[in-house]
Amino acid sequence: MVVRRSYIILALSVLSACLSSAAAGKARTAIEGNVSFPARQLIKVASLKMPDNRMDSDSLEQSIYRLRSFYRRNGFVDAEVEYMIDSISQPGTTGIKLVITEGTRYYVDRIDFSGSRELPADVLNRAIANKVRRPLNVEDLGQDDFSLMLLYADHGYIYAEVDHDLEFQNGHKAIITYQVKEGPQVNISRIALTGNVHVQEKYILNTIRMSPGDVFSRSRLIKSQYLLQSSDLFRMVAVSPGEIDSLSNDIAVDIRLVEKPRRLFETSIGYGSGDAVRLMSKWAHRNLFGLGRRIEHNGLVSFQTKFPLKMTRGRSQISYSDPYFYLFNKPARGEVYYDDFRPSYTDYRLETVGFNFSVSTPISNAFNIDYRWKQEWLKLSPTWQLTKYTSDTLSYKGRRSLAVVSSYENLDDPVNPRKGLSSDLELEYTGGIMGGAETFQRVVNNWAYYFKAPSHGLSFAGRFRYGIIGDWSQRSTIPSYEMFFLGGPSTVRGYALSSIGPVDDKGRVTGGRIMTLINLQSVVNLGKNWGLAAFIDGGMLSNRTFEKQSFGDMVSSPGLGIRYALPFGAGRLDFAAPGTLMGQIKYWRWMVAWGEPF
Repeated sequence: MVVRRSYIILALSVLSACLSSAAAGKARTAIEGNVSFPARQLIKVASLKMPDNRMDSDSLEQSIYRLRSFYRRNGFVDAEVEYMIDSISQPGTTGIKLVITEGTRYYVDRIDFSGSRELPADVLNRAIANKVRRPLNVEDLGQDDFSLMLLYADHGYIYAEVDHDLEFQNGHKAIITYQVKEGPQVNISRIALTGNVHVQEKYILNTIRMSPGDVFSRSRLIKSQYLLQSSDLFRMVAVSPGEIDSLSNDIAVDIRLVEKPRRLFETSIGYGSGDAVRLMSKWAHRNLFGLGRRIEHNGLVSFQTKFPLKMTRGRSQISYSDPYFYLFNKPARGEVYYDDFRPSYTDYRLETVGFNFSVSTPISNAFNIDYRWKQEWLKLSPTWQLTKYTSDTLSYKGRRSLAVVSSYENLDDPVNPRKGLSSDLELEYTGGIMGGAETFQRVVNNWAYYFKAPSHGLSFAGRFRYGIIGDWSQRSTIPSYEMFFLGGPSTVRGYALSSIGPVDDKGRVTGGRIMTLINLQSVVNLGKNWGLAAFIDGGMLSNRTFEKQSFGDMVSSPGLGIRYALPFGAGRLDFAAPGTLMGQIKYWRWMVAWGEPF
């Protein structure tokens, strides 16, 4: 307990010093004349910076502009902001008093659209910032004009012009009239491709989903560029409006491309506290027959670093993918693989030979649904390391499964996310009416949320994962290698890999049928690519029924870590403590991993 108290006292001292330093560097800013908004909020809006306690005229001018703009966005059309030196400041500091004259606050009573014939008012209303019965936002009236012009451009009216009139009435009411000149609707005359050498025109036109004769759409132009760029076939993509024929009201679309090499070969090495050293290789041809079809081989070998070296996993996989599989006209993928898994936390060996076929249905840029059918043959060798069992103790057994996976991803950066949300839900049915040696059903749901504080070098991340596996008919026993396991660098970091959960009569972890995992993490930006993280993990595994679930079985693990942003993910050095043994530092664990936020 003495060691633990010392750490707590040291941490509080460091935190106090940091807060004192931050307070010393803050400018003393006072607010006067504010009635509608608290001073604390306005000081944050102003964000006045005074380096070395000296007044910076540029920073002061920007702060006054931000405050005036804030008031104008909230209905105060005539708001004024002035400043004066604060004579009651502490000795040795320079204080600024910002004096606000709010004036009258106006609310939007009515919004009219004059000259709009082709687009209904409810569609136009969704494009503008001002709303009826809300405070008048005069600061963004010009942006409203521009947003309406972009909306018309999305419907083929590229000549549309928009202006606005503002009328004030008694009772603090305002009427906004947007004056629209629509002009003629423009169609696509032709699509001109340049730079495609090996990629066929058929593939490009299928990808962009635009054809000559279609109504021109600015949003579809942007989406076409995104789809071509995400195909992984092009180094550069530029989709832009081309020549305009004002007589026939037609416009061309120009697509300029620079292709990537058709073949690629990559090797990489990784390290994680779970499977230790990973050696990976990839060979691919990403443009078979010029139609974006891809064939790829992936190999992986991982082994523990303790001598003598022991392999923990070997995997070889060949896959073929077609962006427009002819039976469904949707992305499809087939795989054949061999997997030799020898987990370090048990004494079994699992060999798997199998193939699967999946079809993807993109719903939007962020949402996708995959359907996957899998056929596998598995061979389990429970005591393969014992000398008297020189050969496998069980032969291959076949099984078939069908899975539906929905995924949503809206992140600012898919590799090193700082803001956004991602989620996936997997429903799997194995055996049963499809036959095979095993029958079970599995549901796994995963949510991850990332948030970055705008005015501080802080970012927050959270993950919630829940899983259930069982057999609804209650006729089958779930094999141990299909159970959920927790513990290790990507789940609950203060515990050894797969060490959490129910155990058998020999003390060996057997895994659980119901799994709950929670990760909470905060990262302080230290400049460039470095960050300091504080986190807490929680996990629970159980084989009880739902009625007997108890959060008292959940284990926790707080810790600290260092982060470094790598091109392929976050590099992590974590120091975590098991919640049940926090008072004994000898049980705390160091972990090195990369490629995953948690």
